[in-house]
Amino acid sequence: MKDEKQKKIAFISPGLSDGGAERVASIISNYLANHDYFVLFIAVFNDKKEYFLDEKIKYVNIKTKSTNSTFKLIERNKTIYKLLKDNKIDIAISFLRNEIVYSLHKKIKIIYSFRTDPKIKVGGFIKTWLRKYVVKKAKKIVFQTPDAMNYFKKDNILKKSLIIVNPVDTENLPRWNGSNSNTFITACRLTKQKNLPFLIKSFVLFHQKYQDYILEIYGDGEEYNLLKSLICELKAENFIRLLGHNNDIHHIMERSLCFVLVSDYEGLSNSMLEALVIGMPCICTDCPPGGAKMFITDNENGFLIDVRDQYKLIEKMEYVVRNKYKLDIISLNAQSIKSQVKIDRVCEQWYEVLNNLID
Repeated sequence: MKDEKQKKIAFISPGLSDGGAERVASIISNYLANHDYFVLFIAVFNDKKEYFLDEKIKYVNIKTKSTNSTFKLIERNKTIYKLLKDNKIDIAISFLRNEIVYSLHKKIKIIYSFRTDPKIKVGGFIKTWLRKYVVKKAKKIVFQTPDAMNYFKKDNILKKSLIIVNPVDTENLPRWNGSNSNTFITACRLTKQKNLPFLIKSFVLFHQKYQDYILEIYGDGEEYNLLKSLICELKAENFIRLLGHNNDIHHIMERSLCFVLVSDYEGLSNSMLEALVIGMPCICTDCPPGGAKMFITDNENGFLIDVRDQYKLIEKMEYVVRNKYKLDIISLNAQSIKSQVKIDRVCEQWYEVLNNLID
């Protein structure tokens, strides 16, 4: 039995399924639970459990009774605060912003994980104020990229800010062997920021010349019907496929030719990192706030293009299919990022931050 001095940590996450933040939260939770921490995992929006949680972790899914969105937010804030107090949490790590305002007001120690492009408007006056309040009151702010962190240099928060990248289970991912494949793939949430209509339209043009190649799109999200309609409109059903979420995505990556991600903005894509670790040739937009360029050097371990640059995207896809003999070197170079993102290294950074903050 653990003694009463055991350090107590909480994770505040959208849930435990189908998302980059959720995956990162689960990995760090499991690591800390096996390093003498009591861990409370608060799933705020859904109770799906795609990602594994160690049995030592206390899991709570929040249920709200309100139907009004504002009242729901207030209810979630108060419920989270009560959970943190009742479980005597020393410090919480939050992957959500608006839901921790009340806990910060009540002086709960919270590390806020900032996971998007700070230049993107967060909404009206209230949401803008909420972000400023959370950034100001959080004990620490963990960013994924230097560009995201430096955006706030005028707000005098750099002294409490740091960069920690996403952990990847490098030990259990397969190794790429798809050089003879004819399949380009992407795997992401089907949301507006991923700019999948741009990818689909570009691939249609690419396919006019390279008709043996197909595009497979994996993931779920609110743009599914829009994308399905676009594919039908362009008469591309035979070579562009919407395949939904797939739990075997890593083995699909292993045997596919190339991974493509054309986001308009992106915190730091887990799918991109996993594809690189697997050794897939990757074509990614050099989008703000700079996650792709942290890990991809153009033409060395992958390919970078400007956001919405259709000419360059098609050019890079053509390069991949016309220079397959060079892809083994690209693949080998891509796998060199393993040391930067392996679970032990990244989680040790979180462990050190937490130990320094807990009295």
